Amino acid sequence: MKTKFTVLAFLLFISFFSFGQETIFHEDFEGSTMPSGWSQSNFTGGNGTWNWTFGSGEFGWSGGEAYEFTSNAAIFNDLLNSDNTSHDVRLLAYQGINLSQYESLSLEYEFSLNVLITTDYYGILRVVIYDQSISDWRTFKIYQNNVTTRVEEHDLEAFLTSYPGISRSNFRFGFVYDDEGKGYTKAAGIGDVKINGKIINDSCEQAFWLQPGGITHSSKIGCDYSDPYGYGAWYHYVNTNSTIRLAEIWVENAVNTGGVEIQIYQGNCGSLTPVIYGPYEASKYF
Repeated sequence: MKTKFTVLAFLLFISFFSFGQETIFHEDFEGSTMPSGWSQSNFTGGNGTWNWTFGSGEFGWSGGEAYEFTSNAAIFNDLLNSDNTSHDVRLLAYQGINLSQYESLSLEYEFSLNVLITTDYYGILRVVIYDQSISDWRTFKIYQNNVTTRVEEHDLEAFLTSYPGISRSNFRFGFVYDDEGKGYTKAAGIGDVKINGKIINDSCEQAFWLQPGGITHSSKIGCDYSDPYGYGAWYHYVNTNSTIRLAEIWVENAVNTGGVEIQIYQGNCGSLTPVIYGPYEASKYF
């Protein structure tokens, strides 16, 4: 969907309004094979060949129901592994997403872990994030006891701040199952995975610059109500011509069940005036 409207412009602030914090990334593992963008490999210390599997949310043994999923998931089922001599440490990783235009990030995931209990608890699930500055993975979360199927959401923004060597423009993360060299343990599963965040240009003072002459800025927009004007994503346009001219603004592929409004202001942050053109106010709903 493409919508165009035209305004007279000297100095403009353009703001887009929509609802709620955005889900930037979502993987539900509903398919019968490993989804695009994901890979699996041995993690540090691993020498096995057993893989994460897809196409079911079940573990397949009596007593495991509380750890299973109502729909498909990524499952590492070590109990079915016929090789009880290897040390399975298997990484399921997503190979890169650009988070550079977002802040207040969180990582949300549905998961379960059913450990083998003998004289101790065996079977570890880790959530890991790749740090390019050390060419290695950092542990974001670790689970070593039974966890029935549930959803957790954790502060990713604080973790990225603590480890600035982690790339935001090529963010890589994954899940590691480790049988601790016990030959076989039980299982872990991963269901819905989401990265949530807020666009960084969510105030007039943080507006992205748009240059005249057809230069555009493209980004997904997820907005909240933190700005005093009530709008989420802001763009700043300056007319470098000494005469009044027409400025065309295009919005493509706008999809939002709550509606999207575009409002154009003139002036400086803190003292903005809505721009009026013809008999109409410079706003558009679609």
